[in-house]
Amino acid sequence: MKKFTIIVVIVLVSIEIQAQKLSFGIEAGGNSTVPLVISKYAVEGTTKLAPWFGYYIGGYAKYMLNEKRSLKFFVQGEKRSVHTVGGIQLSLPPPGGEPLEKINLIISNSYLNLGALYLFSLSKKVELGFGINNHILLYSTSYSKQLKNLQYPAIYPNISKTGRYKNEYFKTYLVSIPVQLIITIDRFAICPSLDLGLMNRINNSGGVYKQFEYTAQLGVSYTLKK
Repeated sequence: MKKFTIIVVIVLVSIEIQAQKLSFGIEAGGNSTVPLVISKYAVEGTTKLAPWFGYYIGGYAKYMLNEKRSLKFFVQGEKRSVHTVGGIQLSLPPPGGEPLEKINLIISNSYLNLGALYLFSLSKKVELGFGINNHILLYSTSYSKQLKNLQYPAIYPNISKTGRYKNEYFKTYLVSIPVQLIITIDRFAICPSLDLGLMNRINNSGGVYKQFEYTAQLGVSYTLKK
């Protein structure tokens, strides 16, 4: 009985020590995505894209390895957007096919992010981390106010109502390398980061181009349990 009691005490102390090394929090902020289009050869009419704004929100768990090293695991919902430059030419579907007006679109992808960072301390209040981020595409849409003004509701019934349509050409899974700076102020922290895309995000590019991207984030985190 005495040995059993000693074992139980050791286990409880071990659990308490591990719990002291673990903290939880929430993080949210805005982002801006810069698309990088790599062409294999010149293609006339290739859509030009420019940065746009999005946001993210999620939670994290941080495990202290020692006084200067830790691991940060995070789950996020994130919306990333770019916009077209110069307009896209719409046309009626066959058999007509007549060209319509040119419009500009905001293209938005919503992801579930699952990732981890290896953090090391630069000072008492500043940490720098890098790791891996897995992006699971939840849905993708293109939007323009001009789409609501189309004079063809019978042909484009949903688009004419919302100004939005679903995209089918983005990959459902991506991997990237996040780099994050964490500046701590008590329970709050300022968290600027840069997410570097590793994979072409376009399906069936046909050998014409590959589209990578990097996303700058500026967020604020709050530690729920220290």
